[in-house]
Amino acid sequence: MLKPALTKDMVSLLDRKEDLIAITKSEDRPVSVTLPQNAIERVQQMQSAVSELGIDCRIFFAQKSSHSPALLSALQKYSGIDVASEDELARAQQIGYEARTIIATGPKKTSFLKKLIETPHMTIVIDNYSELERLHEMMGTGVISVVLRLGRSLISLPGVQKQSRFGFDQESLAAAIALLKKSNCRLRGVAFHLDSQSVQERSQAIVLSADILLSLQNDGFSDATVLDIGGGYGDKYGLHDDQLRLFEDHLKSSVVRGTHEATFMRKSFGIHRREGRFYGELSGIDFTPGKAGVDKLKQVLLSEGPGGKLFEYLRDNLIELWLEPGNAIAAGSGVVAASIIDIVWRDGQQWLIVDMGRNQLCFADSEHIGDPLLLVADHERHVEDVTVGLLGHLCMETDYLSYRPITFAMQPQVGDVVLFTHTGAYSTEFSASYAIGYPLPARYWFDGISIKKDEL
Repeated sequence: MLKPALTKDMVSLLDRKEDLIAITKSEDRPVSVTLPQNAIERVQQMQSAVSELGIDCRIFFAQKSSHSPALLSALQKYSGIDVASEDELARAQQIGYEARTIIATGPKKTSFLKKLIETPHMTIVIDNYSELERLHEMMGTGVISVVLRLGRSLISLPGVQKQSRFGFDQESLAAAIALLKKSNCRLRGVAFHLDSQSVQERSQAIVLSADILLSLQNDGFSDATVLDIGGGYGDKYGLHDDQLRLFEDHLKSSVVRGTHEATFMRKSFGIHRREGRFYGELSGIDFTPGKAGVDKLKQVLLSEGPGGKLFEYLRDNLIELWLEPGNAIAAGSGVVAASIIDIVWRDGQQWLIVDMGRNQLCFADSEHIGDPLLLVADHERHVEDVTVGLLGHLCMETDYLSYRPITFAMQPQVGDVVLFTHTGAYSTEFSASYAIGYPLPARYWFDGISIKKDEL
C-alpha cells in the first residue's frame, strides 16, 4: 500500500544488493548508504526555479540534516552550507567550504561565537539580542556580517497563535537595531524559519519580513538586502498523496470499529474515536501533503504578494533570497540497511526482529512511512505475500521500526536484510544513539558503480 518510488540511484544500488548484504553482514550493525547525485540534482532544481523568476538566490544546505562526508563534499560545488555548531563548522572547513559559503545558525555558545569571529567573510544568523550583545563585546576592529532571525510574533498571520523558541520579538529587534548602529557588525538582512506547510502562512512571513528589511534599508542599513527564508519545504519520501489517503481511510475505519488492525499497539497517528465517529488529523508521519520541495517553493513564490505575485515583490525590491533546505535536498539521497536477527510468532502475528533501533531510523515522535524492501541472497525462495511486524533490537516496548504491518513478497529468513529508502535527511542523524551499547549505523556511499566507506 505504501511502497515508495525509487530514485534511479536507488535502483542502481539494488543492482549491487549482494554487495550491500555482504557489507551489512560484515559490519554487524545497520549500514547507512548515501547517494549524493540525487541531492546535487535537487539543489540545481531549486536554484534554477528561483533564478528563472529573476531573483538572486543562494542555497545553504542544512548540514544538521546529514553529516555524510560524501554528501557534503558533493554539494560543495553547488551550494553553500549552514552550520549550527563548532563541530559542524570544523567539518565544513575540513571538507573545503570557503568562509563566504558558510552561514552559522541556531543558538551559539560563546566559544562558538569566538570561532566564528576568527573566520572572516562568514555570515552569522543572530538568534536573539543576548547573542548579538555577546558578539558585540567579543569583536575587535574587524567587520562581521550578520543577519537577524525574526521570531514568529513578527511574521505570523493575524490570529495564528503559534510561538517559537527562536528569533527576535518587536522589543528585542528595536534594541538590536540600536546596538548595530554603534557596532562593527555589518547587517546583511533578516531571516526566519517557519514550522508550517501552509503556503498562506509562508507567503505572509515573506511579505512581513521583506517589509522589515526595507524599513531597515530606509533606516541607514544599505547593505541589508538579504531575506533568508530558511527551509521546511518537506519531501514525499517516494510516496504520493493518494497512497497516504488510502492509508488514512483504512486507519480511520479501524479506529472507528475499535479493531486497530491498521497499526500495532493501537497507534492512531492523531486519529481518535468518539461516539462511534473519528476525529483528529493525521500526524506524526514523515510525509509532506500537497506540493513538496522545489514545487512547494515555486508555489510560495508564485502566490499573491503586494501588488502582484510574491516573486515580483522580491525581484522589484532587489531582495536576495537565501534558502536553508535540509529534507528538500537530501531526503532521497540515502537508504539504511539492517539484518534480521530473529523471527518469532506471537499472538498469531509473525514478527521480524531487526538489528537496529527505532532511534536509528526516525524521530521518536514520527513514523518513516514508506514500506521497506526485503533483500535476500537466495533467489530460489518461494514467492508469496507475507505480512509481518518489524521490531527493533532495543528492550523497549516502543521499539517498533514500523507501527504498521508490512507485506513482503516472500517469507523472510534470519540473515536477510531489511532496506529502508529515502532516509537521506535527519533519519539516521538526529535521534540515533548508542542506546544499551548498540553502535551507530556504519557510513557508506554509492557512486553509481560501487559502495564505498563514507569518511573524511
